[in-house]
Amino acid sequence: MILGVSFVSVVVNDQDVALDFYTNKLGFEKRRDYSFPGLPRFLTVAPKGQQEPEIVLVKAGASNIQAHGGHTGMVFRTDDCRRDYAILKERGVNFVDEPTELPFGIQAQFTDLDGNLFSLAEPRRGRGYGRHYHELEDFMTKTIAVFLRHGPQWDPSRGVREQDDWDDHARFMDALFDAGQVILAGPFADDSGSMVILAAESVEAARATFQQDPWAHRDILVTADAKEWTIFMDARKGISG
Repeated sequence: MILGVSFVSVVVNDQDVALDFYTNKLGFEKRRDYSFPGLPRFLTVAPKGQQEPEIVLVKAGASNIQAHGGHTGMVFRTDDCRRDYAILKERGVNFVDEPTELPFGIQAQFTDLDGNLFSLAEPRRGRGYGRHYHELEDFMTKTIAVFLRHGPQWDPSRGVREQDDWDDHARFMDALFDAGQVILAGPFADDSGSMVILAAESVEAARATFQQDPWAHRDILVTADAKEWTIFMDARKGISG
């Protein structure tokens, strides 16, 4: 059944200005800041030490979340969206859509008796939820090898974690891992760059994903190549041939 409230939303005109207010004025901390291709920027804050809920700073007009009426922006977390959809629908709850596969998980939306709209979401299980990458094959069917090279702003005198804006890059990669997209990732031993094995719908989608990396924006680490990888053998899945 429903396990708790994960996110509540606040509509803002400028996300960066709002982030400054919530972090520097109220003393909150930034929790998430990333974008999936085709979806709005996902920016959250929360009081230090609080696990849930997180406050989503939603840019006005970027989604169907409204300041008054319509979608409340409230997301109820569940460990099985399809199961709870069936249970709640049988009880007479009005759903406006069926459970739908999205990059971040499975979601369905329902209303209360006053027309307030809520989301019921099952997070895609990555590092934080213990899901193995091959369980995503029904949604993201392609495995993409992404080769990353050092950009002009890479400092060869420093290690990977000592590069400028490491924390921003790490948060970006953690978000992909938590979303179940990153299968394997890491730098080459000869310090020539890095490789990421990514679950994605296409090579183009993988490239678009890494264009969102803060390091790519700052020419620290950029995409050199991306290729679809056909796996014939995988000891983790017991596949051979």
